[in-house]
Order: sequence, then C-alpha cells, then structure tokens
Amino acid sequence: MDNTILFLRFFASFTLIIGFAMIINKDNRSAIISLENNHPIILGMITLLIGLPIVLLHNIWIGTLPIIVTFFGWLTVLKGCLRILNLSSKIKSKISYSNNQLIIQSWIAFLLGIFLFSLSFLNLS
Repeated sequence: MDNTILFLRFFASFTLIIGFAMIINKDNRSAIISLENNHPIILGMITLLIGLPIVLLHNIWIGTLPIIVTFFGWLTVLKGCLRILNLSSKIKSKISYSNNQLIIQSWIAFLLGIFLFSLSFLNLS
C-alpha cells in the first residue's frame, strides 16, 4: 500500500472514530472540553505525535492525494505547537463551547472521515 493511501486512511479512520464517539456520547464531549481547559500541553504532545511522523515521512506537494495528506499533517503539527505554546487556550478563553457547537464539530469530523475514506479508495494520485 502506498504511504499516501496509508496516511489518508489513518486520518480517515481517526476522524471517523473520534467524530462518531463524540456524536453518540455527551461524556466524551465534556471530557474533551476538560482536556482542552486543564491539560493543553499533554493534548499538544499527543497531537504532535500524530502529525510529526506524517510530515517527516510524507512531505510531498505534488499530486492531489499527497497534497491533501501533507496539508493535514502540517495542520496537525501546527495545532500541536499552538497547544504546547498554550496559544490556543488564550484564543479560546473568550469562546465558550456549547454542547451544540461540539455536536456540529463532531458531525463535521465524521463526514470528513467518510470523505477521506472515499478518496483513499478512489486512488486519485
């Protein structure tokens, strides 16, 4: 299996599982809010552990699918850095999440996972 397809299916699986878990369980949504507020550095380290291997092993900017994978890898690294530097909590301190906003974000993640999975099987490289 090509590395691009592997990483694309990884992102798809991850977003599908997390999105679905957040949709069906209110406790998961409150746990994410708690993690964001109380442990942003740990969450940032976990986010970097997901994004850095993708950026280091797959930094390809040619072709449709490789660009999508690389873009999501860099977004993940950026998000991890923002969390570790504690910048995301300063930005979000003025924003309070409601349950409805998290449900919408969960549906977006779930649908993004379905879309990425379909891309990985179409093999548009």
